[in-house]
Amino acid sequence: MTSRNLNTTWHDTIFTQYAADLEADVPFPVRYLINASPWRDIFITVPEKIDLRAYKNAVFAFYKDRRCSEDPTYEDEFIAVRPRKAVGGAVEGADDGTEGIEGEERNVNAE
Repeated sequence: MTSRNLNTTWHDTIFTQYAADLEADVPFPVRYLINASPWRDIFITVPEKIDLRAYKNAVFAFYKDRRCSEDPTYEDEFIAVRPRKAVGGAVEGADDGTEGIEGEERNVNAE
């Protein structure tokens, strides 16, 4: 019998997507929109191509630093994180999960 756990965490989802984006050689910067507990929707921006290990380490550093804070805003040399906020009464990126930034944006909202 084969058994698979199909439940993934938000960070598993973005690691999988980043690996796929590296493989596909997408243009950078790349920005991901993800529903991340405990902050709800956040944007994670990767300004330039880095290897998967550096990306994972940066995400874990972000989580370790911000996990007890209501504000997920964070930036280091590899990633920048900010909350998805209401802009002029409308939720940013609410139309299709994208906002039209320079580079490429991926909506990996998995919940």
